[in-house]
Amino acid sequence: RCTVMSCTRPVADLYDFRSATENLQIPFFQVRGVTCVAGYAPGDGGIQTTACTEPNPYTITGCVPIICTRPTTEGYDFSSVAETLDVPNFAATGIVCGAGFTGTVTAAACSSAGPYVVTGCSPSVCTRPAAAGYDFSAVTEDLQVPTFAVSGLACLSGYTTNSPAAAVCEVTSAYKVSGCDPIMCTHPTTTGYDFSSVTGSLALPTFAATGVACAAGYGASGAGPTATSCTAAGPYSVTGCEIVVCTRPTGVPIYDFTGVTEVLEGPTFQVTGLACARGYAAADQPVATMCTTSGPYTVSGCELIRCTRPTTEGYDFSGATEALEALTFEVSGIECAAGYEATATPSAVSCASPGPYSVSGCVATTTTTTTTTTTTTTTEVVTTEVTTVATTTVAVVTDPPTTTDVNTTAAEEEGSEGATVQSDAPRAALGVVAMAALFWH
Repeated sequence: RCTVMSCTRPVADLYDFRSATENLQIPFFQVRGVTCVAGYAPGDGGIQTTACTEPNPYTITGCVPIICTRPTTEGYDFSSVAETLDVPNFAATGIVCGAGFTGTVTAAACSSAGPYVVTGCSPSVCTRPAAAGYDFSAVTEDLQVPTFAVSGLACLSGYTTNSPAAAVCEVTSAYKVSGCDPIMCTHPTTTGYDFSSVTGSLALPTFAATGVACAAGYGASGAGPTATSCTAAGPYSVTGCEIVVCTRPTGVPIYDFTGVTEVLEGPTFQVTGLACARGYAAADQPVATMCTTSGPYTVSGCELIRCTRPTTEGYDFSGATEALEALTFEVSGIECAAGYEATATPSAVSCASPGPYSVSGCVATTTTTTTTTTTTTTTEVVTTEVTTVATTTVAVVTDPPTTTDVNTTAAEEEGSEGATVQSDAPRAALGVVAMAALFWH
């Protein structure tokens, strides 16, 4: 007996038979409800099934891989993407968030032919900056980066009034502002002020210039030198210094102003011819110093002359009475030292500058030595003894005359200069012998 042949279901990975209805008998073969598995879709002719001709699996065709396309979704940057676009093998790497967007990109295959799906990027949102010098009180802001817009921005007082502008942030952060810069003051050149030691901020919002001083020849008035900020770029202003006009000081009797020449205005101040009064002296020259505020200039350098006791040789100060200040100078009781004699009463004269006073009236004592020799020219010999004293010579005959030859040598006695006299003048010798004989008798 003949039986009906039937086909069997094929093993086909691309097809989903879970919803299929099948009549597998060849004469009555019919298959419906077969679909493509994920990643595949029916081709242009759809899914086709063909009955077998003998008991075998029937054939099925028509499912082809789904091919995705690259999307154009805003906020994504595909410039470095690497893609495999058929769904069964789908892969897309290298996608990043575009400018103004942040996040981590995920790419998913399409479920039907068309763009694959990207997610993960969202618009960056800027924040308002805390920038000094800007006034945000009237600002209108759209802070999402793709549609960023800021209007109504202004500059605060103390900052330049150039048109301020806002620039979008690159990532989620504060947007950038520009156009409001601090107004910068500069140092003035006002006569009478010294700016060499000025410190502090010259920027208008935080202006604090300190160290302004009055220049030489100028003095402080009121609160003294003060700096006030500029209101626009340029020099700040200063007040509090005025020209100094000095006057001649009084009540300084130790100075002599009789020969003084004066220029009393501070910038050209000059005093010449100043001297010390009698009894006073300066180590160099007395000095006049300009006043720092209008008023008397100051003088210095003159000091009371005080003498000191000299060490002059030949004077004895042991009994001296001294008043050593030049104005009341008086010294008495000075004597000549041993070995010195007075030519006048010893006296002292005041010093002209601090130092020893001078003395006069004593000179060293001098001694004159004279030697007298007596010689005889007869047969008598006269022996003499010579005694020497200061400025006085005495000849004494100590022995009686004796007889000897006419030509004799003068005897040298103790205390004489040892001179030997040869007698060639008989007449002079006879006179000496006569005087000796007379003295002897």
